[in-house]
Amino acid sequence: MSLSMFGMPVIWEYHRCDADTLLWANYVIHPADKTSDLSKVHVLTTKERSYIQSFPESFEFVGTTSSIEQAIGNAVPVKMAEYVAGEITKYMKE
Repeated sequence: MSLSMFGMPVIWEYHRCDADTLLWANYVIHPADKTSDLSKVHVLTTKERSYIQSFPESFEFVGTTSSIEQAIGNAVPVKMAEYVAGEITKYMKE
């Protein structure tokens, strides 16, 4: 087992995330982790990552897995954007 720059074990494994995608998981075990049992840890799917960013379930992404992951990671959460837009609209009506 190799060690990270912080001296923590690094586990390299293939994790099946969904039917179409295999992702490398470079998981560094941290002392604050609730478990060191990797069978209880899974890599988030692209869809799960989009939910965290509050994309609606019906939203369809187009592109390569890499470009979709980048778009999700760079996105402003939809619910936050809706809230900010609503507040700006209220302010402008005052």
